[in-house]
Amino acid sequence: MTRTTLPPIANAKFAAMLDEVETAQTSAVSVQRRIKGMEDQVRNNPASASDMEPELARQRARLGQLQSRQIDLTHVTTAISTWLMQLGSGYDLRDVPPRSYERYDGETYIEAVDRIRRNVADFRSSKASVQHARLPDADLFEAADAYVEALRAKGRPEVRLDPGALSIKFRLEGYAADAVALLAWLDPDTMKARLHLDIEERLSQPAEADRLYMSLAERELALLDIEARALAQEREEEQLICEALSMENTDIPRRRNAPPGAILGVEVVRAERKLSAA
Repeated sequence: MTRTTLPPIANAKFAAMLDEVETAQTSAVSVQRRIKGMEDQVRNNPASASDMEPELARQRARLGQLQSRQIDLTHVTTAISTWLMQLGSGYDLRDVPPRSYERYDGETYIEAVDRIRRNVADFRSSKASVQHARLPDADLFEAADAYVEALRAKGRPEVRLDPGALSIKFRLEGYAADAVALLAWLDPDTMKARLHLDIEERLSQPAEADRLYMSLAERELALLDIEARALAQEREEEQLICEALSMENTDIPRRRNAPPGAILGVEVVRAERKLSAA
């Protein structure tokens, strides 16, 4: 499986991220060696333990930070590589022009990123609510009627006027589902009315009182809107993370579930079909 090609700006950024993984790993190995050397020194000269312990504690804490950073960076770059591999040949990636984002007055980069992450979490909650929304009452009744009509068509016999005879043939095999189809053909109105009663009974339950409802078209539009607004926030989050590192040397770890497209600053577009020369 080939990896989707990154556009120039995103490619340079991803290469730099891979370099960061290597740098973090090299630094961690270096500190590990330093700690081992100090531990060997203490082992050979126990009297130096009290003098060495503060520096050993500092180096061990530093090692933990470096290893944590390496793990975070590796997780993100691996997720990006996997995403690029799974994207498929029918799509291209295009650099998104960078935007300038303003922080609130007195807000640090860490506080700004935390605020945006809370917004993203709210969008995820809203998306889950929309995904679990039921259909409006009228749509439920319409769906029930359509279901009965489909059963009715299945249960309807084939009637032929053959020469000197009437031919009636049911396309049923005696299963329980076929019996329901036969009932729908015999009396569709009664079946629809009974289903409507069952739906009304379900709607009257307390669990359905405050449940969100929307049509399929409304649901699709709402999900598209939520995803677009969440992505805009995630692009801002990434921009602030990069600014924090470049402007203040503040390292803010990326979320492990941050979308690769937002991290790389790209958008997915359908690949243009290239016509071969005649």
